[in-house]
Amino acid sequence: MEHAQPRACKLVKKAGFGPFLDALWNEQWDRQALFALTELWWDTTNTFHFSFGEMTMTPKDFTMIIGLSLKGKRLEYYEQANMDQNYIVALLGVEAELNPKGVRRTWLYNTFAIVEESEGTDP
Repeated sequence: MEHAQPRACKLVKKAGFGPFLDALWNEQWDRQALFALTELWWDTTNTFHFSFGEMTMTPKDFTMIIGLSLKGKRLEYYEQANMDQNYIVALLGVEAELNPKGVRRTWLYNTFAIVEESEGTDP
């Protein structure tokens, strides 16, 4: 994880994603195979299109490949989340600066970019 900032590395490792990110940044990966798979992916159907037909990855496949299980309550998609100030306050704890498209990215960065060191951030 040498590509990430040290503070971010601590948080990622504490969350249990360290080995996953290490694998992503591994220089041993076959870049040609990754690019080929990228070309075969159709985001409209979330499937790979091979000569023998379509193939997708199930949550069980994902779990087996990366070693992270999918547990807990399912996240619901809320289309207006970026425009609903009450929803934003409930999630973030503060009112956000909104523009016509939703929460301003500069506001997000300025508000949350600095993660204060605390007892809870050490791995």
